[in-house]
Amino acid sequence: MGLLKWIVAGIGLEVGAEAAREGIKAVRKRTEPLTPEEEKRRAKQAALREREQQKAEKAAAKAAKKATRERAKAAKRAEKEVDKELAALKKQVGRGDR
Repeated sequence: MGLLKWIVAGIGLEVGAEAAREGIKAVRKRTEPLTPEEEKRRAKQAALREREQQKAEKAAAKAAKKATRERAKAAKRAEKEVDKELAALKKQVGRGDR
């Protein structure tokens, strides 16, 4: 059992060392200064995201404005309908507009 224990420990050590190497490589990559090409690419991507966000905000504002207009129209139609019904009821009762 002692030999198996050492083999398993060795494999665990190798796996752990590989994970540590990958972690160190990732940290170094993040802390390295960017090349001018990489800076340009990131700036271009940021500008593109900004334009897309502005476009989405503009579309949302437009949709909100349209929804507000539609609600106002619906309220106006409902008010006219109520007025029509009231006028019909007044006629039916025989009062009319005196």
